[in-house]
Amino acid sequence: MIVKNLWSLIVLVISLTYIEAKKSCDLNQCPGVQKLYGELGCTPIFNDNDCCPVKYECPDMQSLKKDKCYVDGEEYSVGEQVPDEKTNKYCVPSCYCSQYDPDIHAELRCSHYDCFENLHGRDADCTLTYEEDSCCSAGKLCGEEKAKAHKCYFENKEYLAGEKMYKGCYKCLCQPGFDNSTIVGNPHCKEIKCGFQLHYSSKLFDGCIPVYYENNKCCPISWRCPNSKKDKVVSTGRSDSNRDACTFGKLKIPVGDELNIHDDKVTCSCLTPPHAQCVQTE
Repeated sequence: MIVKNLWSLIVLVISLTYIEAKKSCDLNQCPGVQKLYGELGCTPIFNDNDCCPVKYECPDMQSLKKDKCYVDGEEYSVGEQVPDEKTNKYCVPSCYCSQYDPDIHAELRCSHYDCFENLHGRDADCTLTYEEDSCCSAGKLCGEEKAKAHKCYFENKEYLAGEKMYKGCYKCLCQPGFDNSTIVGNPHCKEIKCGFQLHYSSKLFDGCIPVYYENNKCCPISWRCPNSKKDKVVSTGRSDSNRDACTFGKLKIPVGDELNIHDDKVTCSCLTPPHAQCVQTE
């Protein structure tokens, strides 16, 4: 009985350790379009003892209604406004679901903040300051105030209190007590929201894949859409036939293989299914 209970305790400890290890993994550091998967509400599928998912199970974009818009798993009818609390985190004050053609998927039309600093320029001798979750600057530090302001040191650079700091897919705010030794779980840092469903719903419906600039895997700089006449799968000799493949239009791209898109500056490949990704080098 004692041995059985001891074994059960060991199994429980191992299970909890495994779960905590999964929680501590920063998926943004894993290969593939992790940011896109997270915002679409995809479910990660892991192999035992792996920190990074081997694939994701995502909502079928083609099964969604053409006369509806979708944000964070919620459905909105044409003419309906998305609640401000849903869009404020993307720095868009109001979004409405609209559809100009019944044969084309409805899209969200959003307004944008006209921040003072963007309309009137910036004072080179002053530093703009921000509050937590603010989209526009809340003030500025000049002269003596600037000299006396609290300072943060982040990524070998000095910042003043209220300044925004960026690393990867995280945005931090310089404040007293800022700890530069960690980003994930830091109370002064938050993950950047790309707003894929707000800004790129038509691309997602068309089966397009995101294009990133070099090592920046946060928000895409453009999209690559399927072209059945030109697109071809190129074997790299590193493909894994035991894993699911990425889908791009009518093509299936094995993990490790690439897509020939006839562009020397862009490389598209399948890293973590079901979506491929592209990287632009120049």
